[in-house]
Amino acid sequence: FDAVFTLNPPASITNNEPDDLVVEACDFTDQTAVDATFNQWLIDVETQAGVQGGCAASISNDWDGSIPQLCTGGSITITWTVIDLCGSFTFDAIFTLNPPTPISVSDPVDLTVEACDFADQTAVDAEFNQWLTDVLSQANVTGGCNPVITNDFDGNIPQLCTGGTVIINYTVTDLCETTTFDAVFTLNPPTPIDVTDPTDLTVEACNFADQTAVDNEFNQWLTDVL
Repeated sequence: FDAVFTLNPPASITNNEPDDLVVEACDFTDQTAVDATFNQWLIDVETQAGVQGGCAASISNDWDGSIPQLCTGGSITITWTVIDLCGSFTFDAIFTLNPPTPISVSDPVDLTVEACDFADQTAVDAEFNQWLTDVLSQANVTGGCNPVITNDFDGNIPQLCTGGTVIINYTVTDLCETTTFDAVFTLNPPTPIDVTDPTDLTVEACNFADQTAVDNEFNQWLTDVL
């Protein structure tokens, strides 16, 4: 008679290649949201890997607990090791957080105007309000994550006859940074009117030959007064 001893080998361990993940910082509201996406990705990687076979294979990884930060971004490569009775192998996956592009601001042009170039205060106001619009166009704020622009203008526009200077400070804020710039509007007032007191004139009728001579003297005096 005979007997047969058979040792069936373990089924080969198989796995799928998990997906790397690239995300944009501007798609998150805060670091907590980044952390949540990263932790879900960790779970998804093991699910996608679909490790099968082997003898009660154990899976571990070398993640050190760090997660890319919202404002600086970065990449983390995590290596998973699969071990069973008969062997081991590894696979990896990469999580990348692209940081925001830095906020960029161009220095706007200050504006100096002359009161005498305007017909009235309405014209000054229109010039000032157009300058406010131009400042934002010239600043050309780009980058960041949906940056918000505010300013400290208190609503006071220089007056036509007194002139003055308005300095407006702008603040640009997004998820990760704050930057400032300013612009200056100056209205030069009219120079004060200067008058020299003219000389009064007293004449004697007997000094004139006729009314024509009086008229000529009077008209000359009018010219001299100015």
